[in-house]
Amino acid sequence: MKQILIKLSIITLLITACSKPKSVINVDKNITFSYPKTEIPKEDTKLWIADGDSTKQTVAIFLQGGPKDVLNFEKKKKSVWRYLPDYEDYYRIHLHQAQTLNPGIFTSESEFTMDMARVEVDNTSEILYRAIKHFKAKGKKVLVISHSYGAFIIPHYLATRPSLADKYVIISGRIDDPKESVEAHSKGFNGTFKNGKTFITDEGIKDFSEYNKWAKLYYRGKQLIKGAIGEVPYSTALKSVDLSNVIYIYSAIDERVGGLTKSEIDFLNSKNVQVFESEREHGHTWKDLIDLIKNGKIKL
Repeated sequence: MKQILIKLSIITLLITACSKPKSVINVDKNITFSYPKTEIPKEDTKLWIADGDSTKQTVAIFLQGGPKDVLNFEKKKKSVWRYLPDYEDYYRIHLHQAQTLNPGIFTSESEFTMDMARVEVDNTSEILYRAIKHFKAKGKKVLVISHSYGAFIIPHYLATRPSLADKYVIISGRIDDPKESVEAHSKGFNGTFKNGKTFITDEGIKDFSEYNKWAKLYYRGKQLIKGAIGEVPYSTALKSVDLSNVIYIYSAIDERVGGLTKSEIDFLNSKNVQVFESEREHGHTWKDLIDLIKNGKIKL
């Protein structure tokens, strides 16, 4: 009986995978790159670093913040998600992003452009799609858990590819990133949200005097990638996408990405998303997921 159910789930997966959502995101992949083009490995298992027992029925895919040029788990050999109540019951997948597969994105001496950043953002969504499809084909339950930059990846993925996971957890992202933030990132600058509301760019303020050439390239590249993923109005891109299996945690005082606006919250509520407000600042909002699970308010 179990084998029959797995075969049926695979058939359903293949049917779903053929019906991609109509996307409002246009990406030109026929551009000239200033660095060796990112090639996504054909072998799925090269798209992540795994941890734990592969026989577990539930797979948790973790999307880290950044964007960085290395996986945190690869560097530190541990994850903040180890504090999740059922952590040992998951087969843990620490997923690569385009720039962790191809760090050369950040070190090209030639100009890294927004067109290139858009391609890399789409590559990251493809990596996530491949990972989820891989484990769903094995009959696994799949959770996708994200924070910060990772929290922008899920909406982009859902807007461009079939929704295959069983549940998505988005922590400290945005649905409609303010134009001031997108503009700054698109120019290679960062900024902060005063009191979680008013964006203040670091253009003309940040001191780069102690940055060497590579540090400047890395800084600029990160901002362009954030601009490319944040420029999408996800309230429009996700209008026809089922989000009832999404959990969203945000902080109104978030100085990194800003607190959600009323219109963003209204959109999430209209899509039957479970929305929770945190009292923590950006770097600690992941702890709310742990608390909410322990309190019985969230069930993964």
